[in-house]
Amino acid sequence: MRAKTNFAERPQAYEIKDGDAGQKIICFRQNIEEVTTEEGVQYTADEYTLIVPVSQALNKRIEANFEMWLNKAISEDYDRAAAEVRAARDKLLAESDKEMMLDRLGLEAPTGTTFSAYLNFLKTIAAMVAGSWAKYRQELRDITKQDGFPYNVTFPEKPTE
Repeated sequence: MRAKTNFAERPQAYEIKDGDAGQKIICFRQNIEEVTTEEGVQYTADEYTLIVPVSQALNKRIEANFEMWLNKAISEDYDRAAAEVRAARDKLLAESDKEMMLDRLGLEAPTGTTFSAYLNFLKTIAAMVAGSWAKYRQELRDITKQDGFPYNVTFPEKPTE
């Protein structure tokens, strides 16, 4: 997952580490910045990881097509982060389903055949459709439209009513 990582020394653009059996972890660094702190100079960078099978000449293949490898790591990182946010959103939507159920409104079917007989019934349904829970659920569905998605997302507050 993309993370701002701190380094004591200026990091390389990428590093290959051992992963589980038969795998390598490639850590790509982008936006490397020098930061002066009370302790001295440090470096920060956005870090993306890519897990690949062990293969011969991995360094050479990365060097020959660095941008492709970096873009693949960024894309996979984005997809993982987006899936995590969507899963959290979907859980909140499922938890809020019960708040939108018509049987929880205590509605009584109107009697009569005139419009005025149905007016309160329709007003109650309209309040539910446009109410705080409906707005909350729409904000959850719009999570993917936030500027920082999927790395910097603000989830809406659950309604208290």
